[in-house]
Amino acid sequence: MSTSFQDKTLVCIDCFAEFEFTADQQREFAERGFTREPRRCRSCREKRKDVKPAETARGGHRAPRGDAAQRGP
Repeated sequence: MSTSFQDKTLVCIDCFAEFEFTADQQREFAERGFTREPRRCRSCREKRKDVKPAETARGGHRAPRGDAAQRGP
């Protein structure tokens, strides 16, 4: 089964800039098993890679573990 890909214009969820998702990029995504379209432009993807993983992981509240979970306030 052959799938034809066509260039698409998408909008970045971070900066709202339009960016092209080319037919070649779509084909590569499909070959790698990706099922979703990219959500960020190249610039925002690069900025996101520069952020340390620990900085993004600590943004939310953590649930207490062990004894702390059983103790009241």
